[in-house]
Amino acid sequence: KFANVYDEIFTLFKFENDFFNKFGLKTTFIGHPVYYISSIKNKIDKKYIAFLPGSRENEINQLFNYFELAYKILLKNKTKKFHIFIPTLPHLEKLINKKTSHWKIKTIVITDQIKIEDYFREVYASVTCSGTASLEIAKRMIPQLVIYKFNFLTTIIAKYFVKVKYG
Repeated sequence: KFANVYDEIFTLFKFENDFFNKFGLKTTFIGHPVYYISSIKNKIDKKYIAFLPGSRENEINQLFNYFELAYKILLKNKTKKFHIFIPTLPHLEKLINKKTSHWKIKTIVITDQIKIEDYFREVYASVTCSGTASLEIAKRMIPQLVIYKFNFLTTIIAKYFVKVKYG
């Protein structure tokens, strides 16, 4: 029945083709954007900390306090001076520039995909609050701090079932 609905199945990961082929379904591997990111060796001499606040305005508005906190920690750092690099989408650039306008650390907010890739080669570590972005950073082998904010009900349920000191 499934084959009658779809003439062809498009897969994100190569291992999926084997699964669908077992059922006689025609499959084509199209890939996933994270798949095509090449890993970057992390060197100590890199000069940027990437802040990845997400791709939706509500994510930025809800979570930017955490980036503000990270900024303040970097501002106090006397050992090594980093610049902040924030790759974003064109519709969010103005909002992020407004939220970072008072920062004293050099902050680069950029939307150009080619330039973004160049900056990622110079990223020492990342503060990330998006699931997809955390995969992108992991694939690049850049150390990261991942921020997730659960809704109230999910927090209560998770606290009951999950007992970890750090996550």
